[in-house]
Amino acid sequence: MEKDGTKKDGLFARTDFSTLQKCAQTRDIHVDWYRKSRDILVAYGHIVDYAHDIEVLAEVDMKEDKLVDLEFKLNTFTEAKCLMICDVAQKMIGMPVAYGVEDRIRQYLGGACGCINLCNLMIDTMDALFFIYHINRVLDGEITFPEYGQILTRERKDSCLTFNFDIEDAGYAGDFKGNRDVQRF
Repeated sequence: MEKDGTKKDGLFARTDFSTLQKCAQTRDIHVDWYRKSRDILVAYGHIVDYAHDIEVLAEVDMKEDKLVDLEFKLNTFTEAKCLMICDVAQKMIGMPVAYGVEDRIRQYLGGACGCINLCNLMIDTMDALFFIYHINRVLDGEITFPEYGQILTRERKDSCLTFNFDIEDAGYAGDFKGNRDVQRF
């Protein structure tokens, strides 16, 4: 395995995108976060593809660990019945947003009576909000980076193998490739 996780003779190495015909369909997902007050954050998520233009606006109290307000906006959708999912937003208000948030979102928005597009957008929006909030606590000097790691291990263990110390490190010691210039709120 190469340092970037690819195989020397893998698909990335064998694919010349300049020789391929690009499909006309593209999906863009965009998420922004805003600080309303010390512990109240607002997250805006937007997904656009050939058949959908969906927006999410969520207000979260990170200290109280709950979703304070939520609204879905379907600008473009495939069927009139898609609008039924907007009523679910009110049922989600008050739900915890730390440990297990992905499963709770799937319970509300997944399945045959749900919307996988909105479900995925909501997971991306809420998951990243958690990380942004806590890394800003480090940058503000409220907690240390090791404490940040403990929070991730405790509250996000089931969302990423990085935070699950029950999974043995396979010896990957690659260079950190993340964004070192994290923007503060």
